[in-house]
Amino acid sequence: MESILDIVIRIFAGCLLAFFAFAPGYISYIIILGIITEPTDTEWVIYLVLAVTLSLFYFLCLLTYRAFTGRGRKEDGGLLPPWALKLFAGVFGVIAIIMIIMGMYQGNLLGSMVGVGYLSTALLVHGIAKWREKQFNLKA
Repeated sequence: MESILDIVIRIFAGCLLAFFAFAPGYISYIIILGIITEPTDTEWVIYLVLAVTLSLFYFLCLLTYRAFTGRGRKEDGGLLPPWALKLFAGVFGVIAIIMIIMGMYQGNLLGSMVGVGYLSTALLVHGIAKWREKQFNLKA
């Protein structure tokens, strides 16, 4: 039986993911409309952007479904595999380090502090991914 807090967090995460899925879905919709109305003016870059946005839309919709239903992956029950969490944590950590450096370079204490907060979040997510690998005996 799930607690009320688990249900609230699951619904909040699902709503947040659905919100982020809207942008690539809307961009895909606009591109498809453009291709249908003027098919002669389309370049190969448009099809590349369409492929990327549709893939991102599908990925975010899959995560939204997993968040709302509470049905994670069969292997470990999470929304993403640990290697994907580590990848996202790494990218997030690099962005955080860039924010810290830019904040120090510009003399912006707030920007540096936000970067430190982002870096701590990236380290936390990386730790969670390592814990899940260890807990469920998954290969990296």
